[in-house]
Amino acid sequence: MKYITTIVSKLFVLSVMLVLTSKAASASLEPMQSQEFDEFYIAESIQLSPRRTVFIEEVPVSFSKVWLNEFSNETSSSYRQYIKKTYGVEFKSQMQKSLSEAGWKVLTERDKANIIVQPKLDELNIVAPEKIGISDTILARFAGSSVINIVISSGAGDTLMTISDYGTTPATIGSPFANRRTNFIYFKLLLNNWAQLSSTYLDSLMEEIEKQAQ
Repeated sequence: MKYITTIVSKLFVLSVMLVLTSKAASASLEPMQSQEFDEFYIAESIQLSPRRTVFIEEVPVSFSKVWLNEFSNETSSSYRQYIKKTYGVEFKSQMQKSLSEAGWKVLTERDKANIIVQPKLDELNIVAPEKIGISDTILARFAGSSVINIVISSGAGDTLMTISDYGTTPATIGSPFANRRTNFIYFKLLLNNWAQLSSTYLDSLMEEIEKQAQ
């Protein structure tokens, strides 16, 4: 994960141009180099109308097996459910905000959208979680890490691109203590960065589609 929110790599823009000028029709995905994500795949060819309507699915969140082995007996079930719900809602909210600011209409009805975004937050690792009976713990040099997996498809169900990336929260500053509030503050920065970068990739794809439609 690179904290870059204002530019999209030239390699991505070039790959989109090559896809849209391809004559072959194929549902295959091609791996592309990305300066922003660990793994990025794009469809070999894309047929899509230039409508900026998008539906974002709910975001499932799962803890890493290593984290569960270490902390499942020390954290409550209600705390783990709270984290999964809060972090999933936050990422969806950040995606909605980023796309809305770029001129997209975020729909609440899936079957009316031109684009479907399916995000997943996997391998969540909170370094200093809230333990049973203890609300504050000593914070490490960062709050934690996770993996984002995003599938972006057309309303017809054709996969357009996939994104996967491992990221850690920014280095901690200030108070040496951690709780669910401070952990969330640092994870919000990570989730916001992922949302902005992935939204920018989708927006760049649509910009090229709009150019082709002129």
